[in-house]
Amino acid sequence: MDIIWIVAGIGICIGLILQFLIKSYLSWYAKQQAESQAKDLLETAQEKAEEYMDLAKEAVAEFERTLQEQNEKELLAKEDKIQKLQSQVDRMRNQLNNKWQEKKNKVDKSLSIVDNYSNLIDTKGAKARLHCEDLKKLKKEWANSLITKFNVDKDSFLSELSQKIINEYQITANDELEELEERLKDHSEREAKKILNRVINRFIRPYCSERGIGFIILKNDKEVEKMLGPNKSNLELIEKLCGIDIIYNDRVKSLSVSGFDPVRRELGRATIERLTNERFISEDSIKKCMEQAKKKLFKQIQLDGDKVVKELNIKDMSPEIRNMMGALKYRYSFTQNQYFHCAEVGHLCGLLASEFNENLLDARRAGLLHDIGKAMDHSLDGGHAVIGADFIDKHGEQEHIVHAVRAHHFDETPSTNLAYLVIAADAISGARPGARRSTTSTYMQKMDQLQEIGNSFEGVIDTFILSAGREVRITVDNNKIDDHKALELSKAIAKKIETDCNYPGSIKVTVVRESQAVEIAK
Repeated sequence: MDIIWIVAGIGICIGLILQFLIKSYLSWYAKQQAESQAKDLLETAQEKAEEYMDLAKEAVAEFERTLQEQNEKELLAKEDKIQKLQSQVDRMRNQLNNKWQEKKNKVDKSLSIVDNYSNLIDTKGAKARLHCEDLKKLKKEWANSLITKFNVDKDSFLSELSQKIINEYQITANDELEELEERLKDHSEREAKKILNRVINRFIRPYCSERGIGFIILKNDKEVEKMLGPNKSNLELIEKLCGIDIIYNDRVKSLSVSGFDPVRRELGRATIERLTNERFISEDSIKKCMEQAKKKLFKQIQLDGDKVVKELNIKDMSPEIRNMMGALKYRYSFTQNQYFHCAEVGHLCGLLASEFNENLLDARRAGLLHDIGKAMDHSLDGGHAVIGADFIDKHGEQEHIVHAVRAHHFDETPSTNLAYLVIAADAISGARPGARRSTTSTYMQKMDQLQEIGNSFEGVIDTFILSAGREVRITVDNNKIDDHKALELSKAIAKKIETDCNYPGSIKVTVVRESQAVEIAK
Protein backbone atom coordinates (compact mmCIF):
# COMPACT_ATOMS: atom_id res chain seq x y z
CA MET A 1 0.00 0.00 0.00
CA ASP A 2 2.82 2.29 0.78
CA ILE A 3 4.37 1.57 -2.59
CA ILE A 4 1.10 2.38 -4.29
CA TRP A 5 0.88 5.66 -2.50
CA ILE A 6 4.49 6.37 -3.33
CA VAL A 7 4.00 5.51 -6.99
CA ALA A 8 0.84 7.58 -7.00
CA GLY A 9 2.68 10.48 -5.43
CA ILE A 10 5.53 10.17 -7.91
CA GLY A 11 3.02 10.04 -10.76
CA ILE A 12 1.31 13.12 -9.49
CA CYS A 13 4.61 14.95 -9.15
CA ILE A 14 5.64 13.92 -12.63
CA GLY A 15 2.22 15.07 -13.93
CA LEU A 16 2.58 18.40 -12.24
CA ILE A 17 6.10 18.79 -13.58
CA LEU A 18 4.94 17.89 -17.07
CA GLN A 19 2.01 20.32 -16.75
CA PHE A 20 4.40 23.04 -15.66
CA LEU A 21 6.78 22.29 -18.50
CA ILE A 22 3.97 22.26 -21.04
CA LYS A 23 2.60 25.58 -19.76
CA SER A 24 6.06 27.09 -19.78
CA TYR A 25 6.60 25.91 -23.32
CA LEU A 26 3.26 27.18 -24.45
CA SER A 27 3.92 30.51 -22.77
CA TRP A 28 7.34 30.75 -24.39
CA TYR A 29 5.88 29.80 -27.75
CA ALA A 30 3.09 32.36 -27.48
CA LYS A 31 5.62 35.00 -26.50
CA GLN A 32 7.75 34.12 -29.50
CA GLN A 33 4.72 34.28 -31.78
CA ALA A 34 3.67 37.65 -30.32
CA GLU A 35 7.16 39.06 -30.69
CA SER A 36 7.26 37.82 -34.26
CA GLN A 37 3.87 39.37 -35.06
CA ALA A 38 4.84 42.59 -33.32
CA LYS A 39 8.03 42.71 -35.29
CA ASP A 40 6.09 42.11 -38.49
CA LEU A 41 3.57 44.81 -37.58
CA LEU A 42 6.36 47.22 -36.70
CA GLU A 43 8.07 46.58 -39.98
CA THR A 44 4.79 46.98 -41.84
CA ALA A 45 4.06 50.23 -39.98
CA GLN A 46 7.52 51.55 -40.74
CA GLU A 47 7.04 50.71 -44.39
CA LYS A 48 3.63 52.43 -44.43
CA ALA A 49 5.07 55.42 -42.58
CA GLU A 50 7.82 55.70 -45.13
CA GLU A 51 5.27 55.46 -47.94
CA TYR A 52 3.07 58.14 -46.33
CA MET A 53 6.10 60.29 -45.69
CA ASP A 54 7.05 60.02 -49.35
CA LEU A 55 3.49 60.88 -50.40
CA ALA A 56 3.44 63.82 -47.98
CA LYS A 57 6.74 65.07 -49.31
CA GLU A 58 5.43 64.79 -52.86
CA ALA A 59 2.18 66.63 -51.90
CA VAL A 60 4.15 69.37 -50.14
CA ALA A 61 6.42 69.71 -53.14
CA GLU A 62 3.39 69.84 -55.47
CA PHE A 63 1.67 72.43 -53.24
CA GLU A 64 4.83 74.53 -53.10
CA ARG A 65 5.14 74.32 -56.87
CA THR A 66 1.45 75.27 -57.39
CA LEU A 67 1.69 78.12 -54.85
CA GLN A 68 4.81 79.39 -56.53
CA GLU A 69 3.08 79.33 -59.93
CA GLN A 70 0.05 81.21 -58.52
CA ASN A 71 2.28 83.77 -56.84
CA GLU A 72 4.17 84.22 -60.07
CA LYS A 73 0.90 84.74 -62.00
CA GLU A 74 -0.44 87.23 -59.43
CA LEU A 75 2.87 89.01 -59.38
CA LEU A 76 2.86 89.23 -63.17
CA ALA A 77 -0.76 90.51 -63.16
CA LYS A 78 0.06 93.14 -60.53
CA GLU A 79 3.15 94.15 -62.45
CA ASP A 80 1.02 94.52 -65.61
CA LYS A 81 -1.55 96.58 -63.68
CA ILE A 82 1.17 98.75 -62.19
CA GLN A 83 2.64 99.27 -65.65
CA LYS A 84 -0.79 100.22 -67.04
CA LEU A 85 -1.40 102.64 -64.16
CA GLN A 86 2.04 104.08 -64.65
CA SER A 87 1.35 104.53 -68.36
CA GLN A 88 -1.99 106.23 -67.55
CA VAL A 89 -0.29 108.49 -65.03
CA ASP A 90 2.37 109.36 -67.58
CA ARG A 91 -0.27 110.03 -70.21
CA MET A 92 -2.30 112.23 -67.85
CA ARG A 93 0.86 114.03 -66.77
CA ASN A 94 1.68 114.68 -70.41
CA GLN A 95 -1.87 115.89 -71.09
CA LEU A 96 -1.79 118.20 -68.08
CA ASN A 97 1.59 119.50 -69.11
CA ASN A 98 0.27 120.13 -72.62
CA LYS A 99 -2.85 121.87 -71.30
CA TRP A 100 -0.80 123.91 -68.87
CA GLN A 101 1.52 124.89 -71.69
CA GLU A 102 -1.47 125.85 -73.88
CA LYS A 103 -2.98 127.91 -71.06
CA LYS A 104 0.36 129.51 -70.40
CA ASN A 105 0.73 130.37 -74.07
CA LYS A 106 -2.80 131.82 -74.13
CA VAL A 107 -2.14 133.83 -70.97
CA ASP A 108 1.14 135.09 -72.38
CA LYS A 109 -0.63 135.99 -75.60
CA SER A 110 -3.44 137.71 -73.67
CA LEU A 111 -0.92 139.60 -71.57
CA SER A 112 0.85 140.76 -74.68
CA ILE A 113 -2.49 141.84 -76.18
CA VAL A 114 -3.36 143.63 -72.93
CA ASP A 115 0.00 145.35 -72.97
CA ASN A 116 -0.56 146.40 -76.58
CA TYR A 117 -4.06 147.66 -75.78
CA SER A 118 -2.75 149.41 -72.69
CA ASN A 119 -0.17 151.19 -74.78
CA LEU A 120 -2.81 151.97 -77.39
CA ILE A 121 -5.19 153.26 -74.70
CA ASP A 122 -2.47 155.44 -73.27
CA THR A 123 -1.78 156.82 -76.73
CA LYS A 124 -5.49 157.30 -77.51
CA GLY A 125 -6.06 158.75 -74.05
CA ALA A 126 -3.36 161.33 -74.59
CA LYS A 127 -4.89 162.22 -77.94
CA ALA A 128 -8.38 162.30 -76.40
CA ARG A 129 -7.21 164.63 -73.65
CA LEU A 130 -5.75 166.91 -76.26
CA HIS A 131 -9.01 166.78 -78.23
CA CYS A 132 -11.00 167.47 -75.06
CA GLU A 133 -8.92 170.52 -74.34
CA ASP A 134 -9.39 171.66 -77.94
CA LEU A 135 -13.14 171.01 -77.70
CA LYS A 136 -13.37 172.93 -74.44
CA LYS A 137 -11.62 175.86 -76.07
CA LEU A 138 -13.87 175.62 -79.15
CA LYS A 139 -16.97 175.26 -76.94
CA LYS A 140 -15.98 178.29 -74.92
CA GLU A 141 -15.25 180.32 -78.05
CA TRP A 142 -18.52 179.10 -79.66
CA ALA A 143 -20.57 179.96 -76.58
CA ASN A 144 -18.94 183.39 -76.28
CA SER A 145 -19.55 184.07 -79.97
CA LEU A 146 -23.23 183.02 -79.65
CA ILE A 147 -23.68 185.12 -76.53
CA THR A 148 -22.07 188.10 -78.27
CA LYS A 149 -24.06 187.56 -81.45
CA PHE A 150 -27.51 187.17 -79.82
CA ASN A 151 -26.75 189.52 -76.91
CA VAL A 152 -28.09 187.18 -74.17
CA ASP A 153 -27.01 186.38 -70.64
CA LYS A 154 -24.48 183.55 -70.41
CA ASP A 155 -26.14 181.67 -67.53
CA SER A 156 -29.64 181.79 -69.01
CA PHE A 157 -28.32 180.75 -72.42
CA LEU A 158 -26.42 177.77 -71.00
CA SER A 159 -29.41 176.79 -68.86
CA GLU A 160 -31.76 176.92 -71.84
CA LEU A 161 -29.31 174.99 -74.01
CA SER A 162 -28.74 172.29 -71.38
CA GLN A 163 -32.49 171.93 -70.80
CA LYS A 164 -33.05 171.54 -74.53
CA ILE A 165 -30.34 168.88 -74.76
CA ILE A 166 -31.78 167.08 -71.69
CA ASN A 167 -35.26 167.11 -73.23
CA GLU A 168 -33.95 165.70 -76.51
CA TYR A 169 -32.10 162.91 -74.72
CA GLN A 170 -35.15 162.24 -72.52
CA ILE A 171 -37.34 161.91 -75.61
CA THR A 172 -34.84 159.53 -77.19
CA ALA A 173 -34.54 157.52 -73.97
CA ASN A 174 -38.33 157.30 -73.59
CA ASP A 175 -38.69 156.12 -77.18
CA GLU A 176 -36.03 153.45 -76.69
CA LEU A 177 -37.53 152.44 -73.34
CA GLU A 178 -41.00 152.18 -74.86
CA GLU A 179 -39.67 150.07 -77.73
CA LEU A 180 -37.78 147.81 -75.30
CA GLU A 181 -40.85 147.42 -73.10
CA GLU A 182 -42.96 146.51 -76.12
CA ARG A 183 -40.45 143.87 -77.22
CA LEU A 184 -40.20 142.41 -73.71
CA LYS A 185 -43.97 142.49 -73.31
CA ASP A 186 -44.54 140.74 -76.64
CA HIS A 187 -41.94 138.08 -75.83
CA SER A 188 -43.25 137.47 -72.32
CA GLU A 189 -46.84 137.31 -73.56
CA ARG A 190 -45.91 134.76 -76.24
CA GLU A 191 -44.08 132.57 -73.71
CA ALA A 192 -46.88 132.94 -71.15
CA LYS A 193 -49.51 131.99 -73.74
CA LYS A 194 -47.53 128.89 -74.69
CA ILE A 195 -47.25 127.79 -71.05
CA LEU A 196 -50.90 128.56 -70.28
CA ASN A 197 -51.98 126.71 -73.42
CA ARG A 198 -50.08 123.60 -72.29
CA VAL A 199 -51.41 123.85 -68.73
CA ILE A 200 -55.05 124.44 -69.68
CA ASN A 201 -55.00 121.59 -72.20
CA ARG A 202 -53.61 119.24 -69.53
CA PHE A 203 -56.31 120.24 -67.02
CA ILE A 204 -59.46 118.17 -67.57
CA ARG A 205 -61.28 118.31 -64.23
CA PRO A 206 -65.07 118.06 -64.74
CA TYR A 207 -67.02 120.94 -63.25
CA CYS A 208 -70.70 121.74 -63.02
CA SER A 209 -71.66 125.25 -61.96
CA GLU A 210 -73.62 125.21 -58.69
CA ARG A 211 -75.69 127.84 -56.97
CA GLY A 212 -76.61 127.93 -53.32
CA ILE A 213 -80.36 127.65 -52.77
CA GLY A 214 -81.30 130.06 -50.00
CA PHE A 215 -85.07 129.74 -50.09
CA ILE A 216 -87.69 127.05 -49.51
CA ILE A 217 -91.10 127.02 -51.19
CA LEU A 218 -93.98 125.92 -48.95
CA LYS A 219 -96.61 123.72 -50.58
CA ASN A 220 -99.88 125.07 -49.19
CA ASP A 221 -101.47 127.28 -46.54
CA LYS A 222 -101.51 124.45 -44.02
CA GLU A 223 -97.75 124.00 -44.33
CA VAL A 224 -97.29 127.78 -44.08
CA GLU A 225 -99.31 127.90 -40.87
CA LYS A 226 -97.41 124.90 -39.47
CA MET A 227 -94.00 126.37 -40.34
CA LEU A 228 -94.63 129.92 -39.13
CA GLY A 229 -96.36 129.07 -35.88
CA PRO A 230 -98.25 131.54 -33.71
CA ASN A 231 -96.96 135.07 -34.47
CA LYS A 232 -94.06 133.54 -36.42
CA SER A 233 -92.67 132.09 -33.19
CA ASN A 234 -91.25 129.05 -34.99
CA LEU A 235 -89.25 131.24 -37.39
CA GLU A 236 -87.93 133.34 -34.51
CA LEU A 237 -86.74 130.20 -32.69
CA ILE A 238 -85.03 128.87 -35.85
CA GLU A 239 -83.35 132.26 -36.34
CA LYS A 240 -82.13 132.25 -32.76
CA LEU A 241 -80.82 128.66 -32.84
CA CYS A 242 -79.13 128.87 -36.26
CA GLY A 243 -77.94 132.50 -36.14
CA ILE A 244 -79.64 133.50 -39.40
CA ASP A 245 -82.43 135.74 -40.71
CA ILE A 246 -85.55 134.22 -42.30
CA ILE A 247 -87.84 136.29 -44.51
CA TYR A 248 -91.32 135.03 -45.38
CA ASN A 249 -92.72 136.01 -48.79
CA ASP A 250 -96.50 135.81 -48.59
CA ARG A 251 -96.98 136.26 -52.35
CA VAL A 252 -95.12 133.09 -53.40
CA LYS A 253 -95.33 131.32 -50.02
CA SER A 254 -91.57 130.92 -49.62
CA LEU A 255 -88.94 131.32 -46.91
CA SER A 256 -85.63 133.05 -47.73
CA VAL A 257 -82.60 132.28 -45.56
CA SER A 258 -79.92 134.98 -45.25
CA GLY A 259 -76.86 135.52 -43.09
CA PHE A 260 -73.17 136.35 -43.20
CA ASP A 261 -71.97 132.83 -42.37
CA PRO A 262 -72.56 130.40 -45.29
CA VAL A 263 -72.45 127.34 -43.02
CA ARG A 264 -75.13 128.81 -40.77
CA ARG A 265 -77.24 129.59 -43.84
CA GLU A 266 -76.96 125.98 -44.97
CA LEU A 267 -77.78 124.79 -41.43
CA GLY A 268 -80.92 126.95 -41.40
CA ARG A 269 -82.02 125.74 -44.84
CA ALA A 270 -81.48 122.08 -43.91
CA THR A 271 -83.36 122.56 -40.62
CA ILE A 272 -86.36 124.10 -42.40
CA GLU A 273 -86.41 121.28 -44.96
CA ARG A 274 -86.45 118.71 -42.15
CA LEU A 275 -89.25 120.57 -40.38
CA THR A 276 -91.42 120.50 -43.50
CA ASN A 277 -91.52 116.71 -43.16
CA GLU A 278 -92.68 116.87 -39.52
CA ARG A 279 -96.39 116.43 -38.73
CA PHE A 280 -96.34 118.86 -35.86
CA ILE A 281 -93.75 121.54 -35.12
CA SER A 282 -92.87 122.41 -31.54
CA GLU A 283 -89.87 123.84 -29.76
CA ASP A 284 -88.52 120.36 -29.08
CA SER A 285 -88.99 119.22 -32.68
CA ILE A 286 -87.22 122.36 -33.94
CA LYS A 287 -84.24 121.71 -31.64
CA LYS A 288 -84.22 118.03 -32.61
CA CYS A 289 -84.28 118.77 -36.36
CA MET A 290 -81.62 121.44 -35.93
CA GLU A 291 -79.31 119.02 -34.10
CA GLN A 292 -79.85 116.33 -36.74
CA ALA A 293 -79.17 118.78 -39.56
CA LYS A 294 -76.12 120.12 -37.73
CA LYS A 295 -74.68 116.64 -37.22
CA LYS A 296 -75.23 115.71 -40.87
CA LEU A 297 -73.85 119.04 -42.10
CA PHE A 298 -70.65 118.82 -40.03
CA LYS A 299 -70.12 115.22 -41.17
CA GLN A 300 -70.55 116.29 -44.79
CA ILE A 301 -68.10 119.18 -44.29
CA GLN A 302 -65.52 116.76 -42.90
CA LEU A 303 -66.05 114.35 -45.82
CA ASP A 304 -65.76 117.16 -48.38
CA GLY A 305 -62.53 118.42 -46.78
CA ASP A 306 -60.98 114.94 -46.78
CA LYS A 307 -62.12 114.37 -50.36
CA VAL A 308 -60.46 117.45 -51.85
CA VAL A 309 -57.23 116.86 -49.91
CA LYS A 310 -57.11 113.25 -51.11
CA GLU A 311 -57.87 114.34 -54.68
CA LEU A 312 -54.78 116.57 -54.74
CA ASN A 313 -52.63 113.91 -53.00
CA ILE A 314 -51.75 116.25 -50.12
CA LYS A 315 -50.33 114.71 -46.93
CA ASP A 316 -50.05 115.82 -43.29
CA MET A 317 -52.79 118.45 -43.29
CA SER A 318 -54.41 119.20 -39.93
CA PRO A 319 -58.09 118.26 -39.38
CA GLU A 320 -58.97 121.91 -38.65
CA ILE A 321 -57.75 122.98 -42.09
CA ARG A 322 -59.55 120.04 -43.75
CA ASN A 323 -62.84 120.98 -42.06
CA MET A 324 -62.43 124.61 -43.06
CA MET A 325 -61.86 123.53 -46.67
CA GLY A 326 -65.07 121.49 -46.52
CA ALA A 327 -66.96 124.57 -45.27
CA LEU A 328 -65.95 126.42 -48.46
CA LYS A 329 -68.50 124.33 -50.38
CA TYR A 330 -71.19 126.70 -49.09
CA ARG A 331 -69.29 129.89 -49.98
CA TYR A 332 -69.71 131.66 -53.34
CA SER A 333 -67.83 134.55 -54.93
CA PHE A 334 -69.32 136.11 -58.06
CA THR A 335 -71.55 132.96 -58.20
CA GLN A 336 -68.43 130.72 -58.33
CA ASN A 337 -68.34 127.96 -55.72
CA GLN A 338 -65.17 128.50 -53.70
CA TYR A 339 -64.72 124.83 -52.80
CA PHE A 340 -64.42 123.81 -56.45
CA HIS A 341 -62.49 127.00 -57.22
CA CYS A 342 -59.81 126.14 -54.63
CA ALA A 343 -59.48 122.58 -55.94
CA GLU A 344 -59.21 123.98 -59.48
CA VAL A 345 -56.51 126.45 -58.45
CA GLY A 346 -54.63 123.63 -56.69
CA HIS A 347 -54.56 121.56 -59.89
CA LEU A 348 -53.62 124.53 -62.10
CA CYS A 349 -50.91 125.70 -59.70
CA GLY A 350 -49.40 122.21 -59.69
CA LEU A 351 -49.37 122.11 -63.51
CA LEU A 352 -47.73 125.55 -63.66
CA ALA A 353 -45.13 124.44 -61.12
CA SER A 354 -44.25 121.43 -63.26
CA GLU A 355 -43.63 123.78 -66.20
CA PHE A 356 -41.17 125.82 -64.12
CA ASN A 357 -39.53 122.88 -62.27
CA GLU A 358 -40.98 123.97 -58.92
CA ASN A 359 -42.21 121.63 -56.17
CA LEU A 360 -45.49 120.12 -57.43
CA LEU A 361 -47.03 119.18 -54.06
CA ASP A 362 -46.17 122.54 -52.46
CA ALA A 363 -47.82 124.31 -55.40
CA ARG A 364 -50.96 122.18 -55.09
CA ARG A 365 -51.05 122.80 -51.34
CA ALA A 366 -50.71 126.58 -51.66
CA GLY A 367 -53.26 126.71 -54.50
CA LEU A 368 -55.79 124.69 -52.50
CA LEU A 369 -55.41 126.84 -49.37
CA HIS A 370 -55.25 130.26 -51.05
CA ASP A 371 -58.93 131.20 -50.40
CA ILE A 372 -59.44 129.34 -47.11
CA GLY A 373 -59.96 132.70 -45.40
CA LYS A 374 -63.32 133.04 -47.18
CA ALA A 375 -64.68 130.28 -44.94
CA MET A 376 -63.76 132.19 -41.75
CA ASP A 377 -66.25 133.94 -39.50
CA HIS A 378 -67.14 137.44 -40.68
CA SER A 379 -66.21 138.88 -37.27
CA LEU A 380 -62.48 138.47 -37.97
CA ASP A 381 -60.65 141.60 -39.10
CA GLY A 382 -58.67 141.74 -42.33
CA GLY A 383 -58.91 140.46 -45.88
CA HIS A 384 -59.49 136.79 -46.58
CA ALA A 385 -55.87 136.31 -47.72
CA VAL A 386 -54.49 137.65 -44.42
CA ILE A 387 -56.84 135.80 -42.05
CA GLY A 388 -56.47 132.61 -44.11
CA ALA A 389 -52.68 132.82 -43.90
CA ASP A 390 -52.85 133.43 -40.14
CA PHE A 391 -55.15 130.41 -39.74
CA ILE A 392 -52.95 127.93 -41.64
CA ASP A 393 -49.83 129.33 -39.94
CA LYS A 394 -51.45 128.64 -36.58
CA HIS A 395 -52.17 125.03 -37.63
CA GLY A 396 -48.67 124.08 -38.71
CA GLU A 397 -48.30 125.00 -42.40
CA GLN A 398 -44.80 125.89 -43.63
CA GLU A 399 -43.69 129.49 -44.00
CA HIS A 400 -43.48 129.53 -47.82
CA ILE A 401 -47.04 128.15 -48.06
CA VAL A 402 -48.27 130.81 -45.62
CA HIS A 403 -46.51 133.55 -47.62
CA ALA A 404 -48.04 132.35 -50.92
CA VAL A 405 -51.54 132.47 -49.38
CA ARG A 406 -50.99 135.88 -47.77
CA ALA A 407 -49.55 137.41 -50.97
CA HIS A 408 -52.02 136.13 -53.57
CA HIS A 409 -53.95 139.44 -53.44
CA PHE A 410 -50.80 141.52 -52.76
CA ASP A 411 -51.65 142.11 -49.09
CA GLU A 412 -47.99 141.16 -48.77
CA THR A 413 -45.44 141.70 -51.54
CA PRO A 414 -44.84 138.34 -53.31
CA SER A 415 -41.21 137.27 -52.89
CA THR A 416 -41.21 133.64 -54.10
CA ASN A 417 -41.96 131.85 -57.35
CA LEU A 418 -44.66 129.87 -55.56
CA ALA A 419 -46.53 133.07 -54.62
CA TYR A 420 -46.61 134.22 -58.25
CA LEU A 421 -47.75 130.77 -59.42
CA VAL A 422 -50.70 130.91 -56.99
CA ILE A 423 -51.61 134.39 -58.29
CA ALA A 424 -51.51 133.12 -61.90
CA ALA A 425 -53.54 129.98 -61.16
CA ASP A 426 -56.15 132.02 -59.24
CA ALA A 427 -56.48 134.41 -62.20
CA ILE A 428 -56.89 131.52 -64.68
CA SER A 429 -59.61 129.87 -62.60
CA GLY A 430 -61.51 133.12 -62.05
CA ALA A 431 -61.22 134.44 -65.61
CA ARG A 432 -62.18 131.33 -67.57
CA PRO A 433 -65.48 131.67 -69.48
CA GLY A 434 -68.50 130.85 -67.34
CA ALA A 435 -66.61 130.73 -64.06
CA ARG A 436 -68.06 133.90 -62.58
CA ARG A 437 -71.09 136.08 -63.23
CA SER A 438 -71.51 139.61 -61.96
CA THR A 439 -74.78 140.82 -60.53
CA THR A 440 -76.22 144.17 -61.56
CA SER A 441 -75.11 145.89 -58.37
CA THR A 442 -71.53 144.59 -58.51
CA TYR A 443 -71.31 145.43 -62.24
CA MET A 444 -72.41 149.03 -61.70
CA GLN A 445 -70.09 149.34 -58.70
CA LYS A 446 -67.18 148.17 -60.85
CA MET A 447 -68.03 150.64 -63.63
CA ASP A 448 -68.28 153.55 -61.18
CA GLN A 449 -65.00 152.60 -59.51
CA LEU A 450 -63.14 152.44 -62.84
CA GLN A 451 -64.55 155.79 -63.94
CA GLU A 452 -63.66 157.37 -60.61
CA ILE A 453 -60.06 156.11 -60.86
CA GLY A 454 -59.70 157.45 -64.41
CA ASN A 455 -61.04 160.91 -63.54
CA SER A 456 -58.85 161.20 -60.43
CA PHE A 457 -55.69 162.01 -62.45
CA GLU A 458 -54.72 165.52 -63.49
CA GLY A 459 -55.17 166.39 -67.16
CA VAL A 460 -57.98 163.84 -67.75
CA ILE A 461 -61.00 165.21 -69.62
CA ASP A 462 -63.26 162.16 -69.59
CA THR A 463 -63.22 158.40 -68.90
CA PHE A 464 -65.14 155.81 -70.93
CA ILE A 465 -65.66 152.17 -69.90
CA LEU A 466 -65.77 149.74 -72.84
CA SER A 467 -66.30 145.98 -73.35
CA ALA A 468 -68.14 145.49 -70.05
CA GLY A 469 -65.22 146.80 -68.03
CA ARG A 470 -62.46 145.06 -69.99
CA GLU A 471 -61.14 148.37 -71.38
CA VAL A 472 -60.83 151.89 -69.95
CA ARG A 473 -60.42 154.63 -72.57
CA ILE A 474 -59.30 158.02 -71.26
CA THR A 475 -59.16 161.32 -73.16
CA VAL A 476 -56.67 163.90 -71.89
CA ASP A 477 -56.01 167.62 -72.33
CA ASN A 478 -53.58 168.13 -75.20
CA ASN A 479 -52.02 171.20 -73.56
CA LYS A 480 -51.27 169.47 -70.24
CA ILE A 481 -50.31 165.94 -71.35
CA ASP A 482 -47.71 165.32 -74.07
CA ASP A 483 -47.00 161.97 -75.75
CA HIS A 484 -44.51 160.81 -73.15
CA LYS A 485 -46.66 161.87 -70.21
CA ALA A 486 -49.54 159.96 -71.83
CA LEU A 487 -47.48 156.76 -71.62
CA GLU A 488 -46.66 157.43 -67.96
CA LEU A 489 -50.33 158.25 -67.26
CA SER A 490 -51.54 154.94 -68.74
CA LYS A 491 -49.08 153.05 -66.52
CA ALA A 492 -50.13 155.00 -63.42
CA ILE A 493 -53.85 154.38 -64.06
CA ALA A 494 -53.26 150.66 -64.69
CA LYS A 495 -51.24 150.45 -61.46
CA LYS A 496 -54.02 152.15 -59.46
CA ILE A 497 -56.65 149.81 -60.94
CA GLU A 498 -54.52 146.80 -59.95
CA THR A 499 -54.19 148.17 -56.41
CA ASP A 500 -57.76 149.34 -55.76
CA CYS A 501 -59.96 146.97 -57.79
CA ASN A 502 -60.76 143.29 -57.51
CA TYR A 503 -61.48 141.79 -60.93
CA PRO A 504 -60.88 138.60 -62.92
CA GLY A 505 -58.67 138.67 -66.00
CA SER A 506 -57.15 141.91 -67.26
CA ILE A 507 -58.27 145.49 -68.01
CA LYS A 508 -56.81 147.43 -70.93
CA VAL A 509 -56.04 151.12 -70.29
CA THR A 510 -55.91 153.41 -73.36
CA VAL A 511 -54.97 157.10 -73.11
CA VAL A 512 -56.12 159.20 -76.08
CA ARG A 513 -54.44 162.57 -76.77
CA GLU A 514 -55.82 164.53 -79.69
CA SER A 515 -54.40 167.58 -81.49
CA GLN A 516 -56.67 169.50 -83.87
CA ALA A 517 -55.65 172.24 -86.29
CA VAL A 518 -58.70 174.14 -87.59
CA GLU A 519 -58.79 176.75 -90.33
CA ILE A 520 -61.81 178.10 -92.20
CA ALA A 521 -61.63 178.61 -95.95
CA LYS A 522 -63.57 181.70 -97.10
